[in-house]
Amino acid sequence: MDLVKLETFLSVARTGSFRRSAEELYLTPSTISKHIAWLEDAYNIPLFRRSPLGAELTAEGRLLIPYAQRMLDENRAFLSALRDSDRSGIVRLCAIPPLAMLADYSMFSEFERQYPDLRISISEEHGQAISRLLDNGRYHLGICAAEYLSGELTVHISLKRYSIMVLVPQGHRLARRGSIAFTELAEESFVALPEYTGVPEFDRRLCRDAGIEYRISATVEREENLVMAVSQSQGVALVGSEYQNNNFCRQHETRKTVLLSISPPVHWHLSLARPRNHPIPPPAEKFWTFIRELSEGRCDT
Repeated sequence: MDLVKLETFLSVARTGSFRRSAEELYLTPSTISKHIAWLEDAYNIPLFRRSPLGAELTAEGRLLIPYAQRMLDENRAFLSALRDSDRSGIVRLCAIPPLAMLADYSMFSEFERQYPDLRISISEEHGQAISRLLDNGRYHLGICAAEYLSGELTVHISLKRYSIMVLVPQGHRLARRGSIAFTELAEESFVALPEYTGVPEFDRRLCRDAGIEYRISATVEREENLVMAVSQSQGVALVGSEYQNNNFCRQHETRKTVLLSISPPVHWHLSLARPRNHPIPPPAEKFWTFIRELSEGRCDT
């Protein structure tokens, strides 16, 4: 049995809505529908009655709830026991994509130099999902924007502050300005990442705070495609100053795009997060302490 699909089932049962469940789990509504359809096919029973008002549990769906909850609880208990007995020496860490744009990753190599018996395994995950992935034990630690993290599920250490910038095509009317006010984007349409990443909601909030409408003209899957879409004049994009790191834009049509700063400045905060509600294995605890001391300026490295 796929436990992720059972988690989806319980979310829909709790919210009474495929749409609200998609927002809660940071998945697309179509993915929620596929998960429920898979379970209904596997058990050969209907789990919900769909209507314009939402999703209502069937008798069979109500019967499944306690069993699904027990399976998920047992899985969490197993993961907790596995963490307690973990002697692998691996720190399982997830980080927002693409890794090439983010902060100085020398901290990883320095940690492994100081602790040669330990190793860091890094996977890409979208920021909105990281709190849940840490809470359910899939990863020990996560790196993402503090603005995406749930205070109920995680605690975090601030690593670095980035400025929000505007990426425009080279021939754009604002391209020669260098710095602009947020309100000057009032007539623009935006190239965006998918909703499930959480980035559009963050951008939407920034625009709302500035008193302008966030109109999406194109949606692309990854940051590399976002740069290329802007270079093709499909819209402008709100991006972080990390786009300047490691020649990221230079590798993706930078000669056809221009990065503009925003005045007054707006920021986001890169952070290292850990689960609030359960312990992490000793290797991950060592990495957490190492980064905390580094961030507080007490580390000699």
